[in-house]
Formats: sequence, C-alpha cells, structure tokens
Amino acid sequence: MALARWGSWGAQGVFQIFDEGREDYVGDRELLRSLLSGVEYDAARRTTINAHYTDAAYVQAMWSTVQELGFTGGTVLEPGSGVGTFMGFAPETADITGVELDPITAAISQALYPEATIRAESGVEDHPAEK
Repeated sequence: MALARWGSWGAQGVFQIFDEGREDYVGDRELLRSLLSGVEYDAARRTTINAHYTDAAYVQAMWSTVQELGFTGGTVLEPGSGVGTFMGFAPETADITGVELDPITAAISQALYPEATIRAESGVEDHPAEK
C-alpha cells in the first residue's frame, strides 16, 4: 500500500519544501499550504528535524528480541509512532497505542492500522511529571 511507504516530512529532502529561503520550492510550498490547514502545515514543518522512521529490518529484529526476552502479549505504547512500522510487525497479541505529533502522519497510521489506538498529540515532553 502506498501509504505505508510514507517516509515523513523529514525524509529524503522533503523537509526542504519548508525552507523559506529555497526559491526553487516556492510553488511546491504554496501548493502544500493550499492542501493543509494552518495547524497541519505548522505541525509538518515542526516535525522535519525529528521525523525519521525506523527501517523495517530493525523493527523486525526488535520485536524478535522482545519476544525472545519473554513478551507474550499485552499493552504497548509507541511514542513517536509515525506511520506505524512497529504496529505492522507487532505480534497479534500486542495491543498498541501510538502517539504521533504530526496529524497527517497520525491519520495515515490510523488508516493503515484501524485496530490500533492512534493519538495525534504530543508525547510526554508537553506533560512534565507532577512533583
């Protein structure tokens, strides 16, 4: 599925569209602004510095290791879930909640994994522990 190949706003040069100094992207930037709401555009721009997804081979190795260490199922939190690569390779016994800052990427993840809970919001960085 094409949505599963979404590489993020920070991947493979996509981030350059948000660089206001790049005259070669003026038309693309204007088009993107017309397609996204102001909130979506700002969220996409903000995620360019940290939106880089984990390769599927690493995800498979991580799930294999977790299972070898005794994971047989249960609740799993995936902070910064992106389009849900960890969800895609998770064992069927995992009940996953993904948290994704970018609302567009969160929507893609929810479309790919309708059985998962996807929260389009910030993670713990905006919710400091109470003292």
